[in-house]
Formats: sequence, structure tokens, C-alpha cells
Amino acid sequence: MRVSRLGIIIIILTTVLIGTNCSYYNRILARKNLVDGANAYKNRKFQEAERLFRETVKLDEKGTTTEGRAAQLFLARTIHSEYIGNRMDKQLAEDAIKEYQRALEIEFEDAKLKFARELSMPVYYKKNQIGERRVDFFVEDKIMVELKAIVQLENVHLAQAINYLEAYGLGIGLLVNFGAKSLEFKRVMKPIKKS
Repeated sequence: MRVSRLGIIIIILTTVLIGTNCSYYNRILARKNLVDGANAYKNRKFQEAERLFRETVKLDEKGTTTEGRAAQLFLARTIHSEYIGNRMDKQLAEDAIKEYQRALEIEFEDAKLKFARELSMPVYYKKNQIGERRVDFFVEDKIMVELKAIVQLENVHLAQAINYLEAYGLGIGLLVNFGAKSLEFKRVMKPIKKS
């Protein structure tokens, strides 16, 4: 059987692309997974979509490409949708929060913001340190960012965030909820004390 020059070139090129873990090949594969995952998501096949998005995230875990960043957000949204379908499974909510945290981390890095993730911060009462608590994100050494995955932000969540500001000795924070049908966020500020 005779093989043409073009056939040999295609075989060599394919072998090189696959064998060297070429970033161009990975981007093509990532785009295919994103399209297939989006179609699975649209057809409410969330487990298949989650699998495809996880494969894409593995190709670019640091989110250095548009495909990698999109995969992070799509994965978080897919897990979030699975949680909305089964609110009894709290592990899905925690998984969704973790994926949103990873996506936010990438966005903070892209924006060149100084931040710390899950930072253990001292809790104060009457200027005395009484313990520690982890904050989801601490941005630019002055803004607390708390993430939630609940149906709707309520006054109790805002009060809790304000209490955290008081306990941390901070002036401003952001409360972000990924659990609603669309993203919810509230800016919270420490109340001004009247003299």
C-alpha cells in the first residue's frame, strides 16, 4: 500500500502535536470540550458537562488562557446548577464555592490585585484578640470578601458580614452569593459609631 507525502506529513504532524503536549493542540481540545460541555449543560446533562469542564480545567489549571478561565467559571456554574437541582446535597454547594474561589483568584491575579485566599484573621472584642476566623478573600489589605451559595441573601447574612467587619477591625467588605439564579452581591460597611 502506497502512502502519499501528504499522508506522511499529516501522520508526523499529528504525532508531534499529540506527543509533545502542544499548547495549540490543548487549546483546540479545550475549545471542543467547552462547546460539548455547553451543549450538555443546555440539555441539562450536568454530570456530563461537569466532566467536560473538569477535563478542560486540567489542561489549564492556572487559567492562563481564555479557555482555561471560561472552563473555571463554567465548571463552577455547572456544579451550582447541580446544587440548585438538589439543595439537600450541601457538598455540591461547597464544591461550587471552591470553584468560584478558584475563578475569582484568577481574576484577581489578572487585575494585579493583592489578595489572600482563606486567610486566617484575628477576631477582636474591645480591642482584645479573642480568636481567629478564616475570611474567603482579603483584598488589597482592606476589603473582606465573603462567598455564599444560598437561595437568597437576607438581612441575617448582611448582619453577619457586618459583624465580621467589626470583629476583624475592617471598614469595608463584599458579600457575594452564587446560590441564587443570578449572581448577587452586597457591599457592606462597618457602621459609624455615634459619639
